[in-house]
Amino acid sequence: MADSLSWILVIVVAALAFDFINGFHDSANSISTVVSTRVLSPKYAVLWAAFFNFSAVLFVGVPVAKMIGTGIISPTAIDNLVVLAALGGSIAWNLFTWYSGLPSSSSHALIGGLIGVAVGVLYAPKSGKETREDIARKAEELMDKAKEEYERAVQTSKRAYEAAREKVAEAEEKAGELAGKGKEALQDQKSRLKRALDAGVEAYKEEKAKTT
Repeated sequence: MADSLSWILVIVVAALAFDFINGFHDSANSISTVVSTRVLSPKYAVLWAAFFNFSAVLFVGVPVAKMIGTGIISPTAIDNLVVLAALGGSIAWNLFTWYSGLPSSSSHALIGGLIGVAVGVLYAPKSGKETREDIARKAEELMDKAKEEYERAVQTSKRAYEAAREKVAEAEEKAGELAGKGKEALQDQKSRLKRALDAGVEAYKEEKAKTT
């Protein structure tokens, strides 16, 4: 809704209105001294202000416009509603100070409008709309969680591998012990058979010697 063509046209009209009000607001402040002291007539004072306002863009550039556009609040937090709210607040303040005869700066009014909207957006209840910063922060949080899960899985796999190695080592040790015991039992059985055979041979020899 706020990104439709009608909203953009409304913002363009509000920006033109702000520029017009800025013209008779700030120019009056800048030329009031030369007019009141009769250094210049109102006609030439207006021409003088118009000339320097336009020529300053060619010689000085637009650092103030860049600062207001990108240096006050994060560009990712700016949308059509923010721009329209800042313009509306600046126009209302300019008209109030102009009507009251109070000297003020339209640029400062616009900066104050942007800061006010930024504070409102910062402390307002969260809506369903997310900025790119919110999305990036959530994506980073998800990446951190995925990294933690991966490291936890790696640690679990390492522990399982170490436990399996320990089990295999224990099984090999027990198998070696059983093999050693089996070898000893076999040797013992062979020794018993040999002694029994020797005893039989000796008994046979003795029996034969008696009969002869």
